[in-house]
Amino acid sequence: MPSADKMRCAYALAFLVVCVPASKVWQTGDKKAPSLCSSYSSGQPTPANVADSNTGSCTLAGAPGVCSCYDVHDYLVGGKYEGIFDGKMSCQTTQLPASDVLGKSAGGDECPGYTPSGRRGRSLGHYANVIDCSGCSGSCLDPTHYKPCINGTAESHSKYFTSLRHYAYGLQDWSTTTVRGKVMVVDCITFACTGAPAASSGRRELGHGGGSAVAAPAGWRPDPSMPYVSGNDNFCDMTKLVNPATIAGGDYLAMVAYIWVITCSFIPRTSEPFTKFTPLGFKGLIWVNPCQPKGCLISAYANMVAQSWSSNPDPALPICISANGDANNPTGFVPGYNAPADEDTVQNFIVRQWASPGMEVWVECTEGSTPNVRVARSASFKAIFVIYGVFHLLLVGITTVSVYRRYKSKMLCSWTTFVSIVEGIISSCIRAWRCFTGEYFYNANTTIDNGNWFLTSAETPFSIATTFVTAMVWLKLICLSSKSSTVSKAFNFVTGFGALVVFSIGISFGMIYPFQPWLSLNFSSGQQVRDLATLPVVYTNMALVAVFTILSATALGKMLLASKRTSSSSISNAVRKMLKYIALQVVGLVLQIVSFYQTNEYTNILDSVNPDYFIWYICHLRELGGLFAGYGQVLALLTSSSSSSSSSSSTTSTTPCHVA
Repeated sequence: MPSADKMRCAYALAFLVVCVPASKVWQTGDKKAPSLCSSYSSGQPTPANVADSNTGSCTLAGAPGVCSCYDVHDYLVGGKYEGIFDGKMSCQTTQLPASDVLGKSAGGDECPGYTPSGRRGRSLGHYANVIDCSGCSGSCLDPTHYKPCINGTAESHSKYFTSLRHYAYGLQDWSTTTVRGKVMVVDCITFACTGAPAASSGRRELGHGGGSAVAAPAGWRPDPSMPYVSGNDNFCDMTKLVNPATIAGGDYLAMVAYIWVITCSFIPRTSEPFTKFTPLGFKGLIWVNPCQPKGCLISAYANMVAQSWSSNPDPALPICISANGDANNPTGFVPGYNAPADEDTVQNFIVRQWASPGMEVWVECTEGSTPNVRVARSASFKAIFVIYGVFHLLLVGITTVSVYRRYKSKMLCSWTTFVSIVEGIISSCIRAWRCFTGEYFYNANTTIDNGNWFLTSAETPFSIATTFVTAMVWLKLICLSSKSSTVSKAFNFVTGFGALVVFSIGISFGMIYPFQPWLSLNFSSGQQVRDLATLPVVYTNMALVAVFTILSATALGKMLLASKRTSSSSISNAVRKMLKYIALQVVGLVLQIVSFYQTNEYTNILDSVNPDYFIWYICHLRELGGLFAGYGQVLALLTSSSSSSSSSSSTTSTTPCHVA
């Protein structure tokens, strides 16, 4: 069982509070961090009792001073240079010049040319030209010896972060397992170890966001005993990078980043790379994922797979999903559901490890949870979406019967039939499938192309094409009273060509984001790719909805005037019925636009925003909008077709023409 040193608590729904243990990361052996008091036999390692070999006297700007290895007079305490004297030979005096840049009378500067292994790489240099350390001798100890020590154990000073287990791959029951060990970075693609091929910038922005900007030290390899030679340059095969003897008998956790997963598993559509860790002796896998400037997301990564309905590649391997942060989220993500923010990331510890030889990074991972995961995996949520799917299929049935009747009446070849088939059958079938198999990225069965297509495109190209056609039908009712074959042919050509253009826009842009890993487009962030794929279609949809609303209102008004002139109650009743369906369609179209826009804005940062964005804007509004728009559009046109047939036989040439 994982320890519960610190809990992550948050409101899940209404007044329900859910608490889960947090994961934690800590280090041992970092010479730049305070040491544990238990490592000293005589209490605090204060400068007064540190036995270094430094001795002698010096001068600074003509004033006498003493040679020292720390900030004797707290000259730099509280500023950005605090601590840079620790472990360096310096000259400390109580008679600084009145012109001192810090306005202090006691302080010092480091001795020129002193570069022991403990040197921190920064220097003050305020008095570099007026300091004389020729009387200094001996050497200083590591910087940690001049800092107050800290009580407790290394683990007691852990930093906490939120994690999730993978819901399709790896160990699924963590109740009796402690996922704990020393971290070994084995990702030669993201962190560019020696011999690694250059990852294209396009593949650093895959699926949900960018990759890591962290570079490993020159010559770095996961296991130095496995140097780069021809034949072991397959960076997706851990057996080419890690020798089992290196980790034999130890508790090691392998660490990879999202770029490695994309490159080795998702693009080639294979889960085989995940089978290599357990045989080598790893106790688990840490999979770190990118953040966006506005927030982070880990929930979706915990449900992504290489192939839909594929088998679990290694049921014994615990896979721990976490965020690696970015410039705007340096310590990981800040949840948007009243839970504590991450205190640090595993990747940050690894970066410090690379700069501090001898340092080791340790992690204890918990399976964790987030409100979005809990909601999407709940039985009630799934049941609601099954109901949505049933209603979508009901529309398919209604449409199928209607199309069959039109076939029997020899009225099949019409725009009404086109809209009925495309919206009532094709679009509704896509929506029903999504309801029965989703919620995508939360169903433990999502591939990056399939999932992103259902989120950013799916039925949209078909739906906006039928919106265009319906608007053209209303335009014909308003403007085209002539029944000549030339006019009809021209109208049909313009309508068909326009529908094809609108559909092409939707389908083309809709494929960009889902297939971006294979297209290798070069963008600075995943959100930029999503914007390119989604916003042009959203704006096109908004324009079509506006035009449709104006034209349908005008057409209905014209039909009402016609019914009054002819005292036709059948037309008047049909208009009232159509008005309800058109209003339903407009409401549905607006809900869809809102949902698509919110999906584009917040999908990549859902764990950093209020769960309502996921529950309502992304999930429910999308399906309710599809239901309202689908039923409204199909039923309105069927009613229009019936009423226009009646009007054509009972009105004069000034009445609306037949549109079926």
